Amino acid sequence: MSLLSGGEKALTAISLLFAILEVRPVPFAVLDETEAALDEANVDRFARYLHEVNDRTQFIV
Repeated sequence: MSLLSGGEKALTAISLLFAILEVRPVPFAVLDETEAALDEANVDRFARYLHEVNDRTQFIV
């Protein structure tokens, strides 16, 4: 983990969170500055995924 950049660490954490939410969905989740370390392309991917799972979980970003 120490060799990863800030954006790569953020993507790893986001991926783990979303994997957990796939197994055990919750009604809502609060994400504080989750996208701050991501570049523009990954922010777009992050936003698209939030829209995809919006029917199961409400996200407060």
